[in-house]
Amino acid sequence: MKDNKRDQRYTCLWDKKIVSKSDDIIDAIGCIDKLIAWLTIVLTCELTLIVRVFVELIQEWLIMINGELVGSKKYKPINQLDVEILLDEIAFLEKRVKKPKGWWTKGNKSASHLNYARVLTRDVERKIVALLNNKSIENATMINFFNRLSKYLYTAQLYEDQK
Repeated sequence: MKDNKRDQRYTCLWDKKIVSKSDDIIDAIGCIDKLIAWLTIVLTCELTLIVRVFVELIQEWLIMINGELVGSKKYKPINQLDVEILLDEIAFLEKRVKKPKGWWTKGNKSASHLNYARVLTRDVERKIVALLNNKSIENATMINFFNRLSKYLYTAQLYEDQK
């Protein structure tokens, strides 16, 4: 079987657009895939029910965002209501945690895994900013979403650490 070099360098988005595998949009999708995979690992930890259910919702949102990035009409775009849900959940958890003296926590397994998810989220946020800056995408709400997602993961980390 002949090796097709074109297939090694390019990929096809949902809307049939051919892009280089080094394209910024593919890079962002890959970072979101990593975050989804890591959140699956997070779900293997002993999480409180409130955090577990919300992490599952976050995974659904991330799948929707990846769908939006590849041009699929199957998924609804992330919107301000999604950001408001994140803000409500942050406020709920913040009422139940004590702020640490520094940004670190004691580091039980659940908290440590959520912290790494926060780090991956910051990577995604930077990729989304780059895509918006070069006009590859138009949904600016994604920046707010990933910024607030990072805050949620930090707050959930504190919550899990203090349980």
